[in-house]
Amino acid sequence: MDIRSDETLGALLDRWALPIGRLVLAVGEIEHVTLDFLRAFDLPGGTAPTTRTLRQRLSRMRSILATRTDIATAAPRLGQLLDQIQGLIEKRNVIAHNPVVFGVYTSPSTDELHFVDELVDQRQTGTGLRFNELSDLACDAHSVAMAFAEAYWTLPARIRSP
Repeated sequence: MDIRSDETLGALLDRWALPIGRLVLAVGEIEHVTLDFLRAFDLPGGTAPTTRTLRQRLSRMRSILATRTDIATAAPRLGQLLDQIQGLIEKRNVIAHNPVVFGVYTSPSTDELHFVDELVDQRQTGTGLRFNELSDLACDAHSVAMAFAEAYWTLPARIRSP
């Protein structure tokens, strides 16, 4: 395999595109739910949900769930999923702000050439994601996003429309 060819490089990048895309779509679903939740339950006159970061919206959701026992009782999974979502957001940021890095090295014991491709966090040395970790993360993100959406959208209408 000639890593220098555009065709080979394109194929390697395409391999990363599917799990990255799945992760982005899952986070988009989470974003949608947080925006709708805050539009329904946040105090009028507060900061508009669309001007807050996702992290700020998740924090505000925690605050609302702590005071609105009717919501917390009707959808206990909402609060439980917030912690999982926070972990996803941290890794999503690594993916969103860093490139896939390709490396070739020689094994010291066998002199064989090895090829490595991974997302490397340029801000924190030694952190990043390998392809299999990204694939697992994308599947987990999809599951969490669907559970989060289901927990919110199945709230009784009398609660969701105050």
